[in-house]
Amino acid sequence: AMLAEATTLSPRAVVREALVVEVQNGTPNDNMEALAASHLNYAGYASNMSPADSRDHAYSILIDLTAAQDANERNIILAALGIVDSASVVSQPEPEGEAAYRLILGYDYDPCFRPEDLSH
Repeated sequence: AMLAEATTLSPRAVVREALVVEVQNGTPNDNMEALAASHLNYAGYASNMSPADSRDHAYSILIDLTAAQDANERNIILAALGIVDSASVVSQPEPEGEAAYRLILGYDYDPCFRPEDLSH
């Protein structure tokens, strides 16, 4: 039973796959966006990467581009990356875009992966 539970996606994961998170690296550390995108993929989200406006962000910023503006979904994304308490959240609905969220990584992002922190 434990093996079946561990290898079966939750219904929540199917919903997450439909959400695209655009990841941008706002730090001088190369490849942080790739690590964050991998963590989001592991958590069940689709992701893509694009350049940030600058590489000196002190704190990460999650921009909610959805029409629904779901605070719970934003918190799940931030928790998957371990930046719940430090990241800023900005509401900027753009329902026509490909991405549902844009994440600009800051110095507060720690790429150490903790799968036990993910919620299913």
